[in-house]
Amino acid sequence: SQLAFVVEGEDAGDVAVVACDGETPVRRISRADYAWDPAWSPDGSRIAVTSNRDGNAELYVVNRDGSGLRRITHGKYDDFDGRYLPDGRIVFMSTRRGTAVQAGKTSGARTLTQPDLPDSYVRCGGDQSRPVAVYTLHTMNTDGSDIIAISPFEMFEWEPSIARDGTILYSRWDYIDRDNMPYMSLWSTH
Repeated sequence: SQLAFVVEGEDAGDVAVVACDGETPVRRISRADYAWDPAWSPDGSRIAVTSNRDGNAELYVVNRDGSGLRRITHGKYDDFDGRYLPDGRIVFMSTRRGTAVQAGKTSGARTLTQPDLPDSYVRCGGDQSRPVAVYTLHTMNTDGSDIIAISPFEMFEWEPSIARDGTILYSRWDYIDRDNMPYMSLWSTH
């Protein structure tokens, strides 16, 4: 077993791996520049990582030996927190739903062909003049194609984790005017 992590300090943003035996030295595998949140593929051959090396948060994939670093999301949207699903797809957070609260294959695919679509905005504040982009769950193939918005929710979602059966666990800001404070709760979808 190996652990993937992002190095802090003077080499901040390097992706590194270390064996869980406690004896094998840390091995830096990629200079991803400002990377965070690495996640292993189910077969252990690749690591998905988020980096803003190109200006905004984008998803990259790197082989376990550090070769083949490649960007798999593109555009002005923030795409981050990539996690591999058992079927080989990647679930991730994104602001790319377009203008309205939408879910499904059509809205995700449109952001690949119409790069001028705006980010999705929160319902109670945020628009072109005061952007507060909403990030919600999406899936895609490992090459960045076939992006699908899987959440119709109109507020923020965070930190997807994948159970062995493919269930996606994540947190969501459940905004219902309770003293006008954010309330986080755990949600799941499959």
